[in-house]
Amino acid sequence: MNSLRKLDRLLRYFENTVLTVLLLGMILLAVSQIGMRNFADTGFQWGDPVLRILVLWLGLAGAVAATRDRKHISIDILSKYAKGRWKSAANVLTDLFAAIVCSLVSWSSYEFVLGEAEFGLTGAGNVPVWIYQSIIPAAFMLIAFRYFTHAFLHVGRFWRNEKVE
Repeated sequence: MNSLRKLDRLLRYFENTVLTVLLLGMILLAVSQIGMRNFADTGFQWGDPVLRILVLWLGLAGAVAATRDRKHISIDILSKYAKGRWKSAANVLTDLFAAIVCSLVSWSSYEFVLGEAEFGLTGAGNVPVWIYQSIIPAAFMLIAFRYFTHAFLHVGRFWRNEKVE
């Protein structure tokens, strides 16, 4: 359990750093693009495509952080009405279901990225497109890990008969 907490702390630090860097980079690039367009009638040719990529990366990094903190969108009627240890049981089921779905999405998107790598398209800055898309399987893998972790913690609460909010 202690090593799981250490891994969680390390992932939190990494995720928060990635979110901060992406958001700052996106803001700086957008502001410089707007400023150069308005005052110098110019701009970075690669700026708009990179901003679109940063939106994708920031959105998926935010989804990872939301899952980590259990602030994600949840449509779950089972755990809403369950009480006591049965709420933990319902949370285990929903977390495992979400983890399995995210694992499948991660695997499918990994295969998609491999296909893009074989195809050899390049994007902004003449960088292979698969590099930009690599966030998709990575983010869903982290989300699946978070859901598996949440399920594991709920199993412990179920057996200890702890109250769950």
